[in-house]
Amino acid sequence: MPRRKFESQKAYRERITKRKKETAGKSVSQQLSDTGKALKKSATSVKNKVKDATGMARKTVKTKGGDYKVYGKDTKKAKSFRAAYAASTGKTFTWNGKKYKSKGADKAPAKAKAAPKKQSSLIKTKLGPVKKKKKTNFIDQASPKLKANDGTTVTKEDLAAIRNKPRSTRMTQAQRRLAKSDARAKAEREAKKVKNKNPRSRRQIRTGR
Repeated sequence: MPRRKFESQKAYRERITKRKKETAGKSVSQQLSDTGKALKKSATSVKNKVKDATGMARKTVKTKGGDYKVYGKDTKKAKSFRAAYAASTGKTFTWNGKKYKSKGADKAPAKAKAAPKKQSSLIKTKLGPVKKKKKTNFIDQASPKLKANDGTTVTKEDLAAIRNKPRSTRMTQAQRRLAKSDARAKAEREAKKVKNKNPRSRRQIRTGR
């Protein structure tokens, strides 16, 4: 990086340090690309300064409504446009022979508040306080309807006695059959155990085979 004309030694060293930080970890192609972008940006800024000083537009934007010129922020024409925009009323205003949207046109119209809907009497009855149903006991519910064989009505005490009566301890026929088969299987298992302990029969003991 060559030293510029009339550049001090200190400024030159600071520029080199800054450049090293910017290009750290970048390839040569990336550095050249960044340099080209920086030069293009500086050239554009110089052109814009010249255009602003002479009162020319920086660029022209093409739209369906026509071509619109763009001026710098600090130029006289830009200040004139901002003043016309601030004082505009209605939907559009004209400036420099072109139509633009006014200040109030960008805002959405305020929506009118809808009147509160009247609640029907049907909904009021449905949304009313819910009454909790009492849980009825089975004995209280069934005792007046049941009758014994002799025609007398069954009382609460009779149902309570039936409900609390202990279950019968007598075995059913299927339970007895199952118990017998279990006992038979157990006896067979015991016999097999005895046989496994003494595998030689009496005949083998006699002959010695």
